[in-house]
Amino acid sequence: ATRAWERGAHVVPREALLTEAREKLSRLLGLPSGWDGHTGQALAPVAAMAMNGVLTELVRDDGPTPQLAPLPDGGIQVEWLVAGISLRIDVDTMGDVSVTGDEPGNAELFADEFPYWEPDYWVLDKCQTLLEKMAGLVEKRLMY
Repeated sequence: ATRAWERGAHVVPREALLTEAREKLSRLLGLPSGWDGHTGQALAPVAAMAMNGVLTELVRDDGPTPQLAPLPDGGIQVEWLVAGISLRIDVDTMGDVSVTGDEPGNAELFADEFPYWEPDYWVLDKCQTLLEKMAGLVEKRLMY
């Protein structure tokens, strides 16, 4: 069932956002090889585990809704996009994390990479700051 929230109606709790993201992650883990009609690989368990850690670190009350998508090589991507501001995090099949943050009219604000077992908290803090900025711009959201 689709649920819609409007700004000011109430705060969307962190646990609701995480539950939605984890359910999507679970569905993506069930995709078989060839899910894209071509050579798309099944999601690597280590990529899913690392992405769960990233989501747990970054999702906050009333934050923007994370959008998860499989990558053809067996990795996974999460993206937040609000008012032209974007944060994209890719996790590859080995668990390496690649982060890119952008604002409208600017080149990359930041970009970095780190292995999931050695989180780069400086980069994650920059991600959190960008997500907080996005949260103030969210007007409506759909969650499934």
